Amino acid sequence: MFGTNIESDENAKDHRIFDGAVPASIGTIVPKHSGAPMANSINILHLSDLHFGYDRDTTAKQARSEVLNGLVKIAEDLQPQLLVISGDLTYQGKEQGYTELADWLTNKLFAATGLKPEDCVICPGNHDLDRNETMGIPIDSVAAADKLLRPEKLDRHLAPPFHRFQKFANAFGIVPPVLQDKPNHLVGVRLIPEHNLRFICANSAWFCGDKDQGKLFLGRDQFIA
Repeated sequence: MFGTNIESDENAKDHRIFDGAVPASIGTIVPKHSGAPMANSINILHLSDLHFGYDRDTTAKQARSEVLNGLVKIAEDLQPQLLVISGDLTYQGKEQGYTELADWLTNKLFAATGLKPEDCVICPGNHDLDRNETMGIPIDSVAAADKLLRPEKLDRHLAPPFHRFQKFANAFGIVPPVLQDKPNHLVGVRLIPEHNLRFICANSAWFCGDKDQGKLFLGRDQFIA
């Protein structure tokens, strides 16, 4: 978990790139100050790899609950204005994981911090798709990946395994990023004008199947778009 304080400049935009397929660092960075953000600054709570839906046994479930409760306490002290979850919200992209996530956000994190769904920026990771629904498209080069990852091809060919991620984001009220002037919860740019921020939400999990090694691609045209 990261607690990040960013100074805001009305004449400049702060650019952050979050790739959902890159594992988060382990540990906690405690902000330099407690309580409300300083003038002209923004507190951002950055989470990743929450893996909701992964509790192997009672002991693991209890340990997970303790960690999440501790995280909520830290977040309450930070008083974040924005929440960023950069991938792996769930473990296997299943309904149960997203149900647990929505419950935790609503009844624990949001209750403690005052955050709302519209304050959230999310992007999917390689655990947020249902691997039983992946097409297993073989990719042998970056050029081949770029060809398949053109924005106009995503919805038909590569988005279906992420349908539960999209369903969660829509139902929960999270504002989607924009790709080619269209809302897209899987990849795009999320502007937050009230804080003068722009987030680039990148997704490299399009071709994940039985194994991920060598299959993580971002898609050149998505960034040009």
